[in-house]
Amino acid sequence: MSNRVYDNRMYNRVYDNRVYDNRVYDNIVYDNIVYDNLVFANMVYDTYTRLYDNLGYDNLVYDKLMRDNLV
Repeated sequence: MSNRVYDNRMYNRVYDNRVYDNRVYDNIVYDNIVYDNLVFANMVYDTYTRLYDNLGYDNLVYDKLMRDNLV
């Protein structure tokens, strides 16, 4: 009988470790989702930066056209 109780305790410990491992795994997956969101946010930021740069370039072209018109 004592062996069975001991076996159950061992089983529970193994089971607890597996549950803990799953929680750790979930945290890793969650971290990856957060990482993906950060990467996506960086891509969006890069896109806006590029758009802003393009607008700046358009302004230079506009300035050149205005100068050409003045000339």
